[in-house]
Amino acid sequence: MWKGSENAKRPKMVIRRTNVQNAVRKNISPSGTYVTDNYIWSHSKFGDMKGINGLELSPKKIDYLKFIKEKKRAKTTEISNEFKVDPSTTTKILLELAKTDLITYTPYHGCSLTEKGLEYAEFLNRRHGLIVCMLAGMGVEVKTACKATQRFEYFVSKDVVDILCMNLSHPDHSPCGTKISHDICCCCPGGP
Repeated sequence: MWKGSENAKRPKMVIRRTNVQNAVRKNISPSGTYVTDNYIWSHSKFGDMKGINGLELSPKKIDYLKFIKEKKRAKTTEISNEFKVDPSTTTKILLELAKTDLITYTPYHGCSLTEKGLEYAEFLNRRHGLIVCMLAGMGVEVKTACKATQRFEYFVSKDVVDILCMNLSHPDHSPCGTKISHDICCCCPGGP
């Protein structure tokens, strides 16, 4: 639990899982990092994703974000071809995403994720991976679990994802190979 005073604000942090054995909490270093149990905690601009519940975007916008994350930088024609839609439709959605500060978009040059967009895309991968882990743990074949997850993952909130993560003991990868990152909310809801 957070050891600061009741009125002190808890610093925003991101968890990076490590193999630290029997680590003892150390003071925050000049780099903003300290160790507790088996986790290294470090400060991050968007570390606990405050104000984000995972339900802000439509399924199509989520698919676009995942595609852009995979490509690093994507042009409108690439996205249009991938999703089999008209380039004008793709441009409209990219402009809407740019207004949310999740991507940077330049007409005729393409788009890429902002820092906030990258973090949101990592959350989307985390959500997918954890749902697949849950279904596979219930006996669903991995391939089937992955396909089923793609049909309903858009409607699972961050709160539910955090609970899943805790109940599944914070896995690093899903059975379908998705890397699962963690944030402060799932690994230590009250802070370190």
